Amino acid sequence: MPMFVRAPMRCHAAALILSLASAGVSAIEIGEDNIVYGDCQDLLERIEEYGVWDESGYHPGQPGNTHVQVETRDTGYRVSYRTDEQGRSCAFTQVRIRLSVSSVSSRIDWQPESAMGAGCNNQRRQWHEAITRHEEAHVADNRRLEKAYNRDAPLRRYEACDESEEDAWLALNEAVSRAAGNAVTEMLKRIHTAVDHYHQRQGTHIPMPQCCQGGHNSY
Repeated sequence: MPMFVRAPMRCHAAALILSLASAGVSAIEIGEDNIVYGDCQDLLERIEEYGVWDESGYHPGQPGNTHVQVETRDTGYRVSYRTDEQGRSCAFTQVRIRLSVSSVSSRIDWQPESAMGAGCNNQRRQWHEAITRHEEAHVADNRRLEKAYNRDAPLRRYEACDESEEDAWLALNEAVSRAAGNAVTEMLKRIHTAVDHYHQRQGTHIPMPQCCQGGHNSY
């Protein structure tokens, strides 16, 4: 008679920094560290020297950035035991590994000096909106990837045999853990590919506000 126990799935997580890319959420964080006061030169220097700030630090050259987190969903699985032809204890289970993708997006918030007038304020708003649109496109891609991965996740059988049930259980958990880690790695690859494809179609840079484009680069 097989014995059943309930085992937790070891959580696997990986962080990924993507310029102007996000998954899971569409809100963009600003925070005091990303408010830039002054004229166009002040904005340009901030972007070139420091860029946007988020939980992973500063990102020179980038007015926006998203920290993407991919991890396995916290689901347990039932373990059964049997004895193989060699008399060893074997632990086996079936697991469907699903993933969660989340992100925190940040961008610079430029507050031009009042002397620059309402026209530059309007162009500043359009610049912020352009960064947000870029982010939202990546959000849509990554939500699609997460949904497709979890929809198609196969139910796989895992088994490990050893001299004792405890050792077999440990070996089984290592096998499931490796599979979970591989799933996270695969999702990160898919996110990278989607970002690359989007940038090939739409470009990687956000033009500076129109009132600041006197010979300056785009970001």
